[in-house]
Amino acid sequence: MVLPASGCLAAQIQIINARIAEAPPVIGMNAGYFDIDNATPSPVTLTQVSSEDFSRIELHQSVMEGGLAKMKAVESVIVPAESQLSFKPGGYHLMLFQAQQPLHAGDTVTLEFHFSDNTSIKVIAKVIKIPP
Repeated sequence: MVLPASGCLAAQIQIINARIAEAPPVIGMNAGYFDIDNATPSPVTLTQVSSEDFSRIELHQSVMEGGLAKMKAVESVIVPAESQLSFKPGGYHLMLFQAQQPLHAGDTVTLEFHFSDNTSIKVIAKVIKIPP
């Protein structure tokens, strides 16, 4: 669910299928996934995702280094013009640290996506079970 957006480009940028993986409470972090649809004629840069439901959220990318899969934090992600970029397991994703309360499948949280042009979009993300 998308909430009212702020900024002039927000009407042409959509966050679709936002979801957060349920994790055991002892883990202390969750992973987040979504798709960004950029209908603008220019690339847009996602610089941050925030939420009052977590102490911090980082943009991450899974990469192969020396034959091993690793995650690394990234400062921003560019979404090409007139295209869609998926944040999914094995690629770009969110790392959400220290949920303010335990999260279970079916719960929802509000995420705010911030772009380099000061556009922001609030989205309701659903907590889901990820199959093993």
